Amino acid sequence: MKSDGSTAKYYELPKGCTELQDLIGHRNMNAQIGEIFRACYRFGQADHSDLLRDAKKIRFYAMAEVERLERDAASFTTALDGPENESVESWRKRSIDEVVPQDWIDWAGGECPLPDGTICEIMFSDGCTVGLSALNNLRWIRTGAAGDIIKYRTTETPCQA
Repeated sequence: MKSDGSTAKYYELPKGCTELQDLIGHRNMNAQIGEIFRACYRFGQADHSDLLRDAKKIRFYAMAEVERLERDAASFTTALDGPENESVESWRKRSIDEVVPQDWIDWAGGECPLPDGTICEIMFSDGCTVGLSALNNLRWIRTGAAGDIIKYRTTETPCQA
């Protein structure tokens, strides 16, 4: 889509979208992009988070997304040397199954299963993982979006957020 600079179709809100989560789902944003989107929207507005904390949160999730994209690009290049005619989706599913340690706990959705402040790693349905302790800020329900939590595990390693 090309814009003349005044407005563009891609800035119009889709029908039925009334809050940020609707837009995140509509655009099928993964967890990192969804967190960046939320942090940008509430930038400087939340009592619990000053501008510097908000900016650091945006940077943290942006760097996680850059690392994921770089890792995916490198893995995809390697996968091209693998079995002939394997689809990217099939390769990604196989790759996730091969690298996910057995100590992950499958998550079907619902309320957060861990006490607030627990340090853990979370895996999203797009294969991205993130370590964190602010569990009450996450959407633990399952909606079919790329940002759905599908696995988690506790860890002793503090997160960098």
